[in-house]
Amino acid sequence: MIKYSSFVLATLLAFTGCGGGGSNSGSSSGGSGVSDSNLVINEVLAENNSTNTDPDLGLYGDWIELKNISSTAFDLGGYGLSDSTKKVKWTFPNGTTIGANGLVLVWADDYNVTAHPNPTALHTNFKLKSNSDKVVLYDKTGTMLQTLDLKDHKVSQSDISIARTSDGEYILSSNPTPNSENNLNAVTVSQTPHFDKKEGVYQDSVIVTITAGNGAKIYYTKDGTTPTVNSTEYTGALTFTANKTTLKAIAKETATNKLISKEKSKTYVVTKATDRDVVINEIFSDNNSSSSDTTKNTDWVELHNVTGASINLGTYKLSDKKQISATHPGMSLSGTIGANAYKVINIDKTTSGFALSAKGDSIVLYKDSSIIDFEDFGKLKGVSYSRQGGIWDNNFTKTTNMTPGSVNQAQ
Repeated sequence: MIKYSSFVLATLLAFTGCGGGGSNSGSSSGGSGVSDSNLVINEVLAENNSTNTDPDLGLYGDWIELKNISSTAFDLGGYGLSDSTKKVKWTFPNGTTIGANGLVLVWADDYNVTAHPNPTALHTNFKLKSNSDKVVLYDKTGTMLQTLDLKDHKVSQSDISIARTSDGEYILSSNPTPNSENNLNAVTVSQTPHFDKKEGVYQDSVIVTITAGNGAKIYYTKDGTTPTVNSTEYTGALTFTANKTTLKAIAKETATNKLISKEKSKTYVVTKATDRDVVINEIFSDNNSSSSDTTKNTDWVELHNVTGASINLGTYKLSDKKQISATHPGMSLSGTIGANAYKVINIDKTTSGFALSAKGDSIVLYKDSSIIDFEDFGKLKGVSYSRQGGIWDNNFTKTTNMTPGSVNQAQ
């Protein structure tokens, strides 16, 4: 049996949760007549870059803190932790206890307390990913007691924990408190920046103004990279003339306890009116029966020739990426599209090299390797996504009135 000092046992339960709140459904005893409902995930730090180091490796590992909210000590031996709701990955060694109203800190660093001799702290055999993993607490029988989904909280920077409040809710904290009571001083996230222009295609140029509330400073990038507080600070409207610009921005309110906002991202394409002779007119990515191709029931994209002359499509391509490459070459088009006419292109991975997801995707139209139209769409279940208005309006809407090969109908 591994022995732990009273200090380690008193500090081993730092586990943070996500989701609007965790549910503790167990009712069995933890050994001393204490109900499982008194054992809770208290705090989680899934991106630890500078908060605290573990005593065995001296590294900034991720950690989970648990709390005993009762006035009686609790036997943790055999209880489990995991990043999966399908199975227990790691269990507390026999003899591990958590004191009355006490905390236990567990390092989620894949060091594994059972695989190394004489550790001074607890280490799991898994790590945490701040934007995708779950933290799951199990009882001795493998029954889930509490699940907290980290991605629900969308932590946007390192050293931000998810901490439990006294009423069982979870908030983001810019002051993690391993082995100590949570700091719940009105920590809030800065407002997400707002772009005044819709994402889409513009003629000749586009001017974008970014705003954010409460006197926040705004930081942005124009090359698609993730912005940080070390990125360019926004000072005034931005003018774009390049064929494609992916603008990303964050905001940081000046109050010291405010966290960096969620990232805002939009793509702007600029082209000349003479180059934009064909546009994407309608998209259908959930095709089981309502296709122009009734034998394959494939997804489809409808193109519209907005000119009065027939056009050869030999230099046009469709893709689900905003960057053509050797890995993602796109689908070369062929044939012609008549004056002011519509043409349906069936999309399936075998013939197109890519498929459209009904859960959300992009469709991009290229001419001579330059983007002349694109549309990002969300979940399409039994509906199409069709252009409404003019070709520079960047206005698409979901509709059950699907019209492959003809003029779009409003919902």
